[in-house]
Amino acid sequence: MRIRPVPHRRAFSRRVGRSRVEVQRNQFGGNLSGPISKSKRLFFLSTYEIPKSGSPATTTQTLPTDAERGGSFSFTRNPDGSSALIINPFSTPANLSGSGFVRDSFPYNTIPRSRFYAVGAMPTNANNCFGAGTSSWRID
Repeated sequence: MRIRPVPHRRAFSRRVGRSRVEVQRNQFGGNLSGPISKSKRLFFLSTYEIPKSGSPATTTQTLPTDAERGGSFSFTRNPDGSSALIINPFSTPANLSGSGFVRDSFPYNTIPRSRFYAVGAMPTNANNCFGAGTSSWRID
């Protein structure tokens, strides 16, 4: 049985300047054994274990900006800095210069409001988007 927490630092916690976190792992248990019938040399054995652990985690999520919630992805960038291309999933014409298909993008990387799903087009407070940008928090 170990009750003392093990201090360690996660790699991503170090990058954002967080302090050392503690992981707690306890494992309780025991066993019970004894004779059922001594004359026939018959015994029983029963074991039970309860592992309990808690490990904090650092989570980073990126929320859509107000422009992205409105359908405009013209300022959205890929990790290499290039402009992200938003593909229209309902247009897949055949490739005229060979085999396969080509995909069309939305003009100006803007999705028309007519293509929005009704639930996704609800006001901001109804779909739990409270802010925009990148946020980090710690779950203990």
